[in-house]
Amino acid sequence: MSKSDFGWYRILFIILAILYIISGFMLIAYPSLFAGSMIYMIGFLCILYGCILVASYFMAVNFKSGFTLVTGGLLILAGVLISTNIFSASIALGVVTAIGFMLVGTFKIYQSIFVKNLGISSWWTVLVLGICNLIIGLILIFNLNDSGALITVLIGTNLIVNGVSDLMLGFTAF
Repeated sequence: MSKSDFGWYRILFIILAILYIISGFMLIAYPSLFAGSMIYMIGFLCILYGCILVASYFMAVNFKSGFTLVTGGLLILAGVLISTNIFSASIALGVVTAIGFMLVGTFKIYQSIFVKNLGISSWWTVLVLGICNLIIGLILIFNLNDSGALITVLIGTNLIVNGVSDLMLGFTAF
């Protein structure tokens, strides 16, 4: 499958990466301003990213991974749960957010192995960024009591990490 076969998916992937980076910088710069609305933003981005993963599963011709489909479905479910604010306690939100980051980190690590097998030389950067996602998820799990501002800053950092990773993949792998 050539790079041009991915067409609109590549453009969508790059746009989502840029939105991740912008959102991340805004959360880090103004954590108190976005603390209340960040729940809905996280939910929206989880749903969007999950839909892209599910769509990529059905669009793939040579490589179909059940892991991609399951991760996408779980992100959509987490996004719906977060957006509808079923988990009103900040500790529960911290746990759900941490699990989401660890899922994305695991997917990034898996994605880096796949990209390496395609012969992309920058595969190791995706691996490092996936490990960063896992570390951020673990930091959230172990600091649930300080979840307010900490979650806002860590989510911002995580969005930047995911955005950079996806941007690199968008320009090199598709």
